[in-house]
Amino acid sequence: MGYYDYTPMDSPYEMSWPARDCNTCGSPELAWAYPVREVTFPRQISADGDVQTISHAAQPWFACDRCIGLINAGEWDRLAVMVGRPEGYFRKLAAARAPAAAYRWKHRKRLPR
Repeated sequence: MGYYDYTPMDSPYEMSWPARDCNTCGSPELAWAYPVREVTFPRQISADGDVQTISHAAQPWFACDRCIGLINAGEWDRLAVMVGRPEGYFRKLAAARAPAAAYRWKHRKRLPR
């Protein structure tokens, strides 16, 4: 699979994958995008608990209205607990968040997988 530019006309940042859901809780109601520098994190990829390291570089992440308040406040551990993750789960993402402000995401429809 090659590179595809999924950047909508109203996005100030280049995108190489489409926004599908909130990157913290999984809600399909996307409302915000926020810039993140390069970040790697573990993702469980099987019911047996197999974990793969995922790397994202300089691409916005997405949040719903429920999560963006905690993200903006830097309450990452509170956010992790709220979405059923252990404290510290989002620390790498918190450290990688770019200093630019989040912006309203206008494309709220969930894309097919």
